[in-house]
Parts: sequence; C-alpha cells; structure tokens
Amino acid sequence: MINNTESVTDNIAEFPVMQDKKHLRWQWLEPLGLLSPAGIWLALLLVLPTLVIFELSLVPNIRPGDVVNPSGIDNYLRIFDPVILQVMGRSLFLAMG
Repeated sequence: MINNTESVTDNIAEFPVMQDKKHLRWQWLEPLGLLSPAGIWLALLLVLPTLVIFELSLVPNIRPGDVVNPSGIDNYLRIFDPVILQVMGRSLFLAMG
C-alpha cells in the first residue's frame, strides 16, 4: 500500500506544469506565426499589384510611361453612361445565354 505523501508527489509529476499568465496571454498568436509567410506573399504578390491597378484606373487618358496622379472616380462614373450600360447589358445577356 502506498502512503499519502508518495501518491501526492506522484500525482503532481503526472500533470504538466501550469504555464505563467504572460505566456497564456500571447498563446493565441502562435498559429498566426505559421501563417505570416503566406500572408506576406499574398500581400506582396496579390494585394499590392491590385491596388496599383486600381490606382491606375482612376487616371483619365493614361498612356504607357506617363507619370500618374490619380484625379478622381470619373472613369467609374462613366459606367452609368447610357451607351456603356447598353453594351454591358448586351454583353451580360450574351454571356448568360
């Protein structure tokens, strides 16, 4: 038969040592550390070029090699021109059917 003092010390050895509160506070960041290389690649190779293309789409009458200063959303407001709406509607109709 085992006396009480031996069983208590054996039970303590079986359980993992409780981590300090500071480590537990940042524990949720550990999985994000594994995702950060993929996130960096996505930002550099997908998001940034898309933002550059969006910025270029804001410039009217741009030609290759021009210095670009975005001037507004006039190019996007042209979508509501009746001729462009008709062309877009016809294109969607032909694409769906």
